[in-house]
Amino acid sequence: MDNTKLPQIYQALLYLTGLTPSITTDFTDYFSVSTSHPTENLFVFEILAIILLHQSVDLDPKYPNFTPLNEEEILRYLSPRLLKILTILHLGDNGSYNLPIKFEDWTFVTRIWRTYKRLKKLFGRRRRRRGSGGSKG
Repeated sequence: MDNTKLPQIYQALLYLTGLTPSITTDFTDYFSVSTSHPTENLFVFEILAIILLHQSVDLDPKYPNFTPLNEEEILRYLSPRLLKILTILHLGDNGSYNLPIKFEDWTFVTRIWRTYKRLKKLFGRRRRRRGSGGSKG
């Protein structure tokens, strides 16, 4: 995936799912968008976002992606809630390839959760820098 068009694609998805008033509306980050809408209004966008981004976050360091989002992009295009949904999808996807293997040998689970916890901390650090409160997700 080539990430150069991601800002335009993302803005279009936000508009088409009713989260922004115009296709040209700029946004700071998805966390800001997501906290300004009821959770139930985020569903359609988040389904489309996990389809778009499910190969864009390096959750398993043993199998890196071709064009992963960097930390700044993760903070812009994801929220703690969306990161968790992507992590669950990633675990399920990896699990489906490992069904013949005994569960106790599924080493990817530990690697993915460890990465998820590290990435989730990015959102906490950003909130502390901004001086804002709680989180959805």
